[in-house]
Amino acid sequence: MPALVFILVLFLDACSQNNETGFPVFGEYGEKIILTTRGADAGAGKLPLKKEKSFLYQFADDITVKENYSVEIDYELYMEDSTEDQSVIVQVNNNTPWILPLDTFFLESGKKTDNICYAVPVVPSVIKSILFTINTKHKSGNKLILNSIKFDKRKYGFYRNDKTIVTTPFFSHANNSDLSLWTLNPLPQYYITGSAEIILRVLSEKSSLKIGNTEISFRNINKKGEQNYFVFPSVIFPPEPYPITYNGDTDNFTLVSNDIHLSLTDPIKTDPGIVINYPIENWRDKRYEVFCWDIMPSILIFDTADYKTQDNLLKRLAFFAEKKGFRGRLAKDEEIAELHGWNAHDYNAETLARFFDMVRKTNFPILQEEKELQDILIKAGIIRYNDDKSGFLAGSGAIISISRESADYLRRTFMVHEGFHGIFFIDEDFRKFSTGRFEKLNKTAKNFIISFFDYQQYDIKDNYLVVNEFMAHCLQQPAAEAAKYFGENLAGRIAESSWRKNVLPPKDEEAGNWPLLADVFKAETSAFSAYVNSRWGLSAGRLWRTRLMKAG
Repeated sequence: MPALVFILVLFLDACSQNNETGFPVFGEYGEKIILTTRGADAGAGKLPLKKEKSFLYQFADDITVKENYSVEIDYELYMEDSTEDQSVIVQVNNNTPWILPLDTFFLESGKKTDNICYAVPVVPSVIKSILFTINTKHKSGNKLILNSIKFDKRKYGFYRNDKTIVTTPFFSHANNSDLSLWTLNPLPQYYITGSAEIILRVLSEKSSLKIGNTEISFRNINKKGEQNYFVFPSVIFPPEPYPITYNGDTDNFTLVSNDIHLSLTDPIKTDPGIVINYPIENWRDKRYEVFCWDIMPSILIFDTADYKTQDNLLKRLAFFAEKKGFRGRLAKDEEIAELHGWNAHDYNAETLARFFDMVRKTNFPILQEEKELQDILIKAGIIRYNDDKSGFLAGSGAIISISRESADYLRRTFMVHEGFHGIFFIDEDFRKFSTGRFEKLNKTAKNFIISFFDYQQYDIKDNYLVVNEFMAHCLQQPAAEAAKYFGENLAGRIAESSWRKNVLPPKDEEAGNWPLLADVFKAETSAFSAYVNSRWGLSAGRLWRTRLMKAG
């Protein structure tokens, strides 16, 4: 064979061989994967939309994909004219064809985004190839430029990632002048199996999320920063969660596989408003369920089936922490059996550590539920072993508790009251603000509230405890109800005591209240409400950012 012909044959053979692509491809752990193709345009990831053509990409090694994965195709569009009558279809292993969006008008009316990441679900299989097919009815200079391909956990919905819009199939948005309705509704073969979570950024003052027959409402959301973000774990989902719809404005609405498997003692991370009506049939332990506050995860929330369970967990601790004549010592069961603990509870890390440290060092007999509590606290880092593991030291965080035996209106009040105690325990600035308000409190009002706490059997010699209770009583109801609560209800209870009523200011007999107390505590409640709203988007009488509606 002549030399020139031999060289030409070698050149043609080289051109027909697969060459590694110029854009990166990543596996499920972020490792680089070799993807090959033929042709200069395909190798560079530049797919011209000027004629009908297919671009085949093959993996150098077969890729085994597990359940709950998607192929995320990140691309940008170089546009010289309209994309009307043009489409790009992608197929993984020549299976389901997916049409890649060439704009994002379907998400944001009037807005155009050149950079798009489209996450298409893949069934568990061995992946050998990815095929892009160009369909066009006119020549143009338009190009789809591949930036990267990545295997990642399955997701549905959309969100922004820097300058890129990430979106998926089985997601739609209907928009008119009054309504924004966002829907996630995958086909059964593409459901996320096992654990998942909804990530949502709320932009509306009032909106709602519906998961199957479960509805969650949002109202009065603070507009600052990441406090607008909500994460809903799949443990709150009903058995048939689809379609999932959000009614309101958002720029992040995604359902994501997270592969998290909670043990019986791992807290469920959610908003206190979800805890109030969380389906008791979904509890992992029929006696109690453990949650942690989504925006303050170091605060654990125990919800108990009844007061007996709550007493088994926390009654001895209540006497150790707060009760006159008992503080600082471990009371035996028979000593407190006939005495009332609390119907709701709150304890900081320091108190919990002192309690269990004394239990351990004195070998004091405690109940099974108290042992379970100790294990949960250790796992959560609220208490920790000392160096020789002979006792406990304070970690960080706090716990609060309410019970299903309380009436609905009391559960809401108790959740607010105890929840603000929880914040008091973990936030120094809040403690300073509360202490400042108490120190400047009207003298008559201060004598009244201290006398009330003494009547409630609190140890009023503990200033930290008194300030904490003063704050929580102010914040447990809306500011509009504070005048009646303090100026009628609590004052009326003190007035019934012949030896306590001397702490009360003059009464308005015609109105049936004590005006000074009504005015002072209404002002205090308003001041506290303004503070917690500026810090966390909360308010007096409202600890939650969401509410889970009761079924039916």
